[in-house]
Amino acid sequence: MAFHREALTTLLMKTKLNLKYTKTAMKTNDRITGIGVIGKVPWGTHVCQFYQTKGDLIDILVPYFKTGLNNNELCMWLTSEPLTVEKARASLTGAVRKLNDYIKKGQMEIVNASEWYTKSGKFNSEEVLRRWIEKEKLALQKGFDGLLFSGNTSWLQREAWEQFADYEQAVDRVIGGHRVIAICSYCMDKCMASDVIALVNNHRFTLFSQKGNWEVAESAHLQRVEQVPQQSKERYHVLAENVSDVIWIADVNAPNRVNYVSPSITSLLGYSVEEAMAKSMEEVFEPSSVEAAMKALAKELYMENMERKDLSRSRTLELEMKRNDGSTVPVEVKYSFLRGSDGRPAEIVAVARDVSKRKEAELEIEQSTQRLIRAMEDTIQAMAMIVEMRDPYTAGHQLRVTQLACAIAQEIGLSPDQITGLRLAGTIHDIGKVRVPAEILTNPNGLSDAEYTIIKMHPVLGHEILKTIDLPWPIAEIIHQHHERMDGSGYPLGLSGKDIIIEARILAVADVVEAITSHRPYRPAQGIDKALEEISQNKGKLYDPDVVDACLKLFSQQKFSFK
Repeated sequence: MAFHREALTTLLMKTKLNLKYTKTAMKTNDRITGIGVIGKVPWGTHVCQFYQTKGDLIDILVPYFKTGLNNNELCMWLTSEPLTVEKARASLTGAVRKLNDYIKKGQMEIVNASEWYTKSGKFNSEEVLRRWIEKEKLALQKGFDGLLFSGNTSWLQREAWEQFADYEQAVDRVIGGHRVIAICSYCMDKCMASDVIALVNNHRFTLFSQKGNWEVAESAHLQRVEQVPQQSKERYHVLAENVSDVIWIADVNAPNRVNYVSPSITSLLGYSVEEAMAKSMEEVFEPSSVEAAMKALAKELYMENMERKDLSRSRTLELEMKRNDGSTVPVEVKYSFLRGSDGRPAEIVAVARDVSKRKEAELEIEQSTQRLIRAMEDTIQAMAMIVEMRDPYTAGHQLRVTQLACAIAQEIGLSPDQITGLRLAGTIHDIGKVRVPAEILTNPNGLSDAEYTIIKMHPVLGHEILKTIDLPWPIAEIIHQHHERMDGSGYPLGLSGKDIIIEARILAVADVVEAITSHRPYRPAQGIDKALEEISQNKGKLYDPDVVDACLKLFSQQKFSFK
């Protein structure tokens, strides 16, 4: 699946056909940028710079801002690693005489990019766009010709990348109507292949360094792929081949007909370009992955035929690819359509990234989590034994309540995670009784009002024991609320209805059913019929009706029994 050098260029050119530049014509002359490979540009120009070192940033941005200051433009440099505010200022000081004077009069600002973009605590694209427009308005009010700015994105985390890409699209749509020139700087080492393509499409010019020389690729106003000069094609190709992800293009009507594969296929799968080009999907992907990919493609083509197409839509799949040595590698594949002049899908472009390390990390986290859960369960079991050692008449009560509660939870559709929390809470729901005198717990003559008041404190005491323990489930709250009732007549908080969490509503029913069917020091067991009669008669009043229905179904239809 490797392919020749021209095909990736074709990908980039075709992608650009979907762009619509709506830049408003300016009556003023083009502005001098100070960047040799670009020269003059009109207001409303949006530029992308790919860099690898702080020297790359200085090469472009110092002459850019020096020229802007000389041309009466308000300049704003949003910088971040590897070029801190102090380093940026020092680099500009060497080129601009009396830089401090420009700063004092407000014509030059050098600020931390992360702080500026996330002023409200997180990145908000609408807020950032609004602030840029306000900054341009201020520049014009102060008598400057317009606004010149640059923003470095090294602070940007991968999880926020899509949101920032949408912001870049928005900038490119609106910047044409403003007296603004913008340079957005991206670290090449942090960019995926799909990122590079998207960035080229969202900027009028793209700057990149090749063998120490700055090159520029222009993406606007392209009407047909055939009209693009060969030199421009080669420049786009350099951008894509400097990333490690694998890119390939296939015929939309014959996915096994691969038209292009990037050389990085060799490091991912071990095939040469020629070997990869000769292989079918079935030879490169695991059977389940082939099936998943073909289903996804069929769905996208169906949506196209139903006129539900989205020109900017892309899909991401997690698949398994086969290496040349017989092993497999997990990949994240992002794909979209390349469209012909009629707007119909002509080819599929896909970008694959090796996610082996991420999968290994996820597995390690999952294994660590399971070890932690087992350790917590062992601790909770030990706590349960302590309760039952002090109250032998209720030995096994917590375990039986937990069995019924989990069965009810499964019946009404709680998530596996919720059921886990309920199971752990049920196992120690009477933990507060460790602080109740043993003679009250084992009193065979029934409880006085004063003793019953003490007993009713056990949910509070259990909550106090557990509330400071940082657990991934609301175990302390479940225990706190398991004697609350739907009409508010329960204790200790007097909660009602949906204010009682669902796990506590389930535990309340299971607790009552088990208690009535079991022997107590002050009375014999009353049997399951009596227990089910109690919850049926008070369904909706004391007990959650859905929980009661699920419990009754377990005993009547599924023949549930305590083990």
